[in-house]
Amino acid sequence: MIEEPRYVFHSLGVTLVVVDKLFDAILIDIDTPSTRQGIICRYEGDLPNAIDSNDASEVVEKKLGIRPFSSQRPSITGVRHNYFEDSYKLPPLVLVFAFTTNPERLASVAIASLVNLPEFES
Repeated sequence: MIEEPRYVFHSLGVTLVVVDKLFDAILIDIDTPSTRQGIICRYEGDLPNAIDSNDASEVVEKKLGIRPFSSQRPSITGVRHNYFEDSYKLPPLVLVFAFTTNPERLASVAIASLVNLPEFES
């Protein structure tokens, strides 16, 4: 399998993913292992709908005004999980918000085009 081209802007905390010479996704690092290790800087720009890096999942849902179409919460009890995700379909895009669990706050955002994700269409 050939990995898609990625253009990492370390000082901005942003990675662009390109498929067939077209934009496919943007990855925004806020509080990830890469930011904590200094591999990439923390993203300090604006997020959609005045979403803030300290927002919990319920606050993000309220600010977007829709429920996530997918929520990936760890289901194994007794095991400490560090992250969970909520995905929102906002055509022509899908937004995936990853949250840290202790404390709960925004860790990263992925914004992808629905065009290249047929499983999300309709």
